[in-house]
Amino acid sequence: MINPEIEKFLQDSDMSYMFCLLANKEIERMNKLPQSIKDAFKKTITEEALEHIAKNYIPDYMFESNEAMIKKRDEDIDMSKDDDDDDTEELMGIIED
Repeated sequence: MINPEIEKFLQDSDMSYMFCLLANKEIERMNKLPQSIKDAFKKTITEEALEHIAKNYIPDYMFESNEAMIKKRDEDIDMSKDDDDDDTEELMGIIED
């Protein structure tokens, strides 16, 4: 696999062993993620993990996933409130008639 970021990291730091250890830990962490999150990866878990270590950036997929779930829940609550308002208006129209 030829990736300029990974190659640059290995050449600049000369820490191949440490890079491999960190990459293995990142692969373990990513393998424990829920399947829905893993399905969203554009590359294999190994490639993603190697890039994370090379960039020195470890994304928090669980936080992002939880934020998305909370946003969806809030949207669902808002929609159900809108539906309840429509029902109330219909009932008020029946009562007034």
